[in-house]
Parts: sequence; C-alpha cells; structure tokens
Amino acid sequence: MEDFNLGSALLTGWKLNISLGSYLIKCALITIAIRIFQCLIKAFQSGLGEHGKEIQTWPYFKRFILAFYGFKHKCLADHWLGALIGFSEISFYPVLIVTDNLGAIGAWLIIKTAGGFKLWENNQRAFNRFLVLNLINLGIAYFVTAKWISAI
Repeated sequence: MEDFNLGSALLTGWKLNISLGSYLIKCALITIAIRIFQCLIKAFQSGLGEHGKEIQTWPYFKRFILAFYGFKHKCLADHWLGALIGFSEISFYPVLIVTDNLGAIGAWLIIKTAGGFKLWENNQRAFNRFLVLNLINLGIAYFVTAKWISAI
C-alpha cells in the first residue's frame, strides 16, 4: 500500500507558471469581479423582499452599493468575509485540482453547506446564491487559475 501524506503532496506536487505576486493579484481581481456579480444578484433579490420591506423600497443602485460595501446596513453587511473565503478558494482550489486532491474540495464544500443549513432553511434565494457562487469559484479554479499551476 502506498504511503500518502496530503501535506507533503501539496507542498511538493505543483509549481506556479507565473509569479506568486501576479497569481495573487489575479485571484484578488477575480474575487472582486465575483463579488460584484454576487452583489448585483443580492441587490435584485433584496428588491423582492429578501431583506425586509424597508430595503425593498430603496433604489436598486443603493441596494447594490450597500451590499458591495458590506459594512453599513445590518441586513446587507457581510464584512467581506465571503469574499475572503472566495479568494482563498480561488487561490487554493487549483492546487488541489492539479495535485488530484478533489476530496479536499468536496469535504470543504460539505462543511460550508452544513454550516449554513439553519440560515438557508428559511431562505432559498440565499442558498441558491451560495450554490451559484460555489459553482463559479469551482469553474474559475478549473478553467482559469489552474492554467497558472502545473504538476511536477
């Protein structure tokens, strides 16, 4: 039986094809683009009443700006924590994909989904937004950022 150590495989089984700085900047820009997309959807859904009647009456652009800013209004505030998690996923998923550690991605997605179950139990729109954003992160990791990493 082959002795396998996930930690050493992740440290030695891959290399960046671009500089680390370029990689991290590109991952950050992708994360901001995804956040803009997420906030566009969130602003639209808050207009449908997802975050209460007060917010529902605000202009779309105001809802978008408050959602993007992420600190001001309690119903739209996420303090950019989701974006930080997304940045980590976009940065690390390609390494896991290239080193054939897809089980680690699956385990992480199970943990994330289980952790938000109570919140999403009564908010199907938020759950669907969560699913779409995870699919986007996985797709970008597979089709875009994985091109900047190769197995060795």
